[in-house]
Amino acid sequence: GHPLDTRELFERYGDAVFRLAWSCTGSRQDAEGVTQTVFLKVLELKAGEREILYLIYYEGFSTRETASLLGISQTAVTTRLQRARKKLRERLEEEGRP
Repeated sequence: GHPLDTRELFERYGDAVFRLAWSCTGSRQDAEGVTQTVFLKVLELKAGEREILYLIYYEGFSTRETASLLGISQTAVTTRLQRARKKLRERLEEEGRP
């Protein structure tokens, strides 16, 4: 499947996100809600922003390597990464999730 496929991302990282959420909330029910919210908010990002998040955080590429893979400048990667993190943070805060 496509590396940004929702099901693949969830299968691959859902447990880790859930464990982190549970450790932060102390509640299984809240952790389930946080996990769902995180994945939904990631899907609201533009495809290019999701792609950069995927390559850097999930595949472990550097910004230089990501730039080379995507055929864009390292500055563009850094800008998109900052934008994606900011949008994700804002959307999670809107949901009342720090």
